[in-house]
Amino acid sequence: MEHIENFNNLGKEKKVSVIRHLDEVDDLEKYGRDGVLIHGQEDRAEEIAGQLYKELKEYNKKAVLFVTSPRIRAKQSTQMVIDALLKKDSTLRCLSVQENDLREIDQGKFVLPTDYVKGEQYEGLYIADKIFLKETHASDYGEKNDNYDYRYGDPVLLANGQYKYPDLNQFFTKYGESYRDVLLRLYSLVIKTSEKVNKLGKNTELVIVTHGQPTQIFRDLKKIASYIKNKLIEYKEGELPKLCWELYKKLDDSKKVTGSLDIISIEELTDPYLVKVLKNEISFLSTNKKS
Repeated sequence: MEHIENFNNLGKEKKVSVIRHLDEVDDLEKYGRDGVLIHGQEDRAEEIAGQLYKELKEYNKKAVLFVTSPRIRAKQSTQMVIDALLKKDSTLRCLSVQENDLREIDQGKFVLPTDYVKGEQYEGLYIADKIFLKETHASDYGEKNDNYDYRYGDPVLLANGQYKYPDLNQFFTKYGESYRDVLLRLYSLVIKTSEKVNKLGKNTELVIVTHGQPTQIFRDLKKIASYIKNKLIEYKEGELPKLCWELYKKLDDSKKVTGSLDIISIEELTDPYLVKVLKNEISFLSTNKKS
């Protein structure tokens, strides 16, 4: 667990812990993208609870507020951690609330093949992942501008009546979110989280339980926030997503969010100056959104 003093010297209680959910059942036919947890992960939940409990004792916290994604795997992970915490100390007050903006990217609605086998790689999502990356970060592939408005799974109907990505047309009946949509809700969530941190009593720990993509975005924001605050990088309005992406690309695979247990601090993002930066980015992203 990472502890970094924020820029206002507000103290170590002014931080947020972020936990990625445990592993879920990979059965797209039965659960879609909202599967239940695989059985037998109690030891991993106890490991997370052990780290949290150590922090609670060190800073004399008496309560924990879990803010969780609405997905089943995140809610079940939260309950497992709460159960493990209460085994350590039954006097702890643990509350769990759902936050819809903590969900991972909406991947739309897809059609499974008739011969789909539980746990196998689904070609439609595999292709869609690659195309989403290519469109969202188009400048990495020789294009002039990144396309933050590309919706996940969209084959893109061209003016000549042809599809830019015809392979996708057979897999999706409804397209998912754009990267702009994801950024807008997660940036807004950071601001709301900052407000929650400042309103919570000093004896309460705030914990976010979410997915891999939001966790990585929070982590990248944390790092870029410190760079901007200390004037270590040149920042212009509208460039925050690009700065975070460039940082992510430089990371070793071992530094990226790959495991189910990843607890980080996003304490820097409670700083009023950086909240203002996020509000400016939200305004920029909203103003430049394609209709």
